Amino acid sequence: MHKLIIAVCIFALASATTQPSAPVWANQWQANFHEEMKDGIFGKGNTTGTFYYDWTNKLFRIDRASGKKDRYCGTIKFKDTPCTQYVADGMRYIHYPELNSCCACCTSADGCGITLPTWLQNATYVGQTTLNSTTVDEWTIKGLQTNYYYEIPNSRIPFEVFMAPNEKMDFDPNSYSTTVDPNIFKLPSICKATAKCPKLSVCGAVSLQSKVAKLRQTLGL
Repeated sequence: MHKLIIAVCIFALASATTQPSAPVWANQWQANFHEEMKDGIFGKGNTTGTFYYDWTNKLFRIDRASGKKDRYCGTIKFKDTPCTQYVADGMRYIHYPELNSCCACCTSADGCGITLPTWLQNATYVGQTTLNSTTVDEWTIKGLQTNYYYEIPNSRIPFEVFMAPNEKMDFDPNSYSTTVDPNIFKLPSICKATAKCPKLSVCGAVSLQSKVAKLRQTLGL
């Protein structure tokens, strides 16, 4: 009986020590990605791009070869054209370099700011699995839907973010770097905080929802 108890304790201890701590993003990093998107409004599509993250300076940039299927880019310009999103000074901007067009989408107060590096702190560890012939740690966390997050074990390198069932972003681990050129976050001169994105877009909807929520709070509703 004592041997059984000892064996169970050893197994429990081994299980505890093999489970990694919740993922935490590096304060600064960048990586290339391939993205698949599908929903009832935008339909199916895929694109490639680069993800740039700088929590230290509260800066963000994401380049997509095509923004047509993205919920922000795709509701402003209904074209198969490159789209870049910036977050700077608490504002998210949508830039279309080939169209020489840019607008201010929504603010950090509206929920359009930079993602916290600890956004996965309450995620549930599922275990190790294999994706694209690569062994990864799998985590789940609830948002508006169930989100699946995968990273390279013992490295904190993001491998995939799957916001089921609509969007999947696969990162190229070979392109991952914690060195990011600060000039990459410099806003194009055409991007102005006063040039707002159309009201009939996701940007407009997010801003309106935020204003309504603030009004209800002010009125105590």
